[in-house]
Amino acid sequence: MSSGSRLAAVAGAAVIALGAAVPWVPHDPLRRLVNVESDGRDPQWDRDVDGRALRSAGAELPDDATYALVTRPDDPVLSGNLKAGTQLFLAPALPVRSPRRAGWLVLGDGGRVVLRRR
Repeated sequence: MSSGSRLAAVAGAAVIALGAAVPWVPHDPLRRLVNVESDGRDPQWDRDVDGRALRSAGAELPDDATYALVTRPDDPVLSGNLKAGTQLFLAPALPVRSPRRAGWLVLGDGGRVVLRRR
């Protein structure tokens, strides 16, 4: 065994031993992070978002398309959820800020999502 491999094995064993020696505190921030259920097909939205409609729009939208997300400005959290959802499900299509420059519009009203060609 080379000295580099031996050093890596010793470092790995030390990390495992240290992890076992650290007490597991039930209210530890790491414990709260680890204790979250998995996302499933959709992310864990902060507002009600129709993830199925976003996935459907992503399947319909051509890879080389440009799109603009149009939402109501009165709920920035929902707008952020829809922006993140479109970036996740509509990739590799390119988001643009101006609806005039977009080939497609993604209309988000409430949690509903509609894809419309310009």
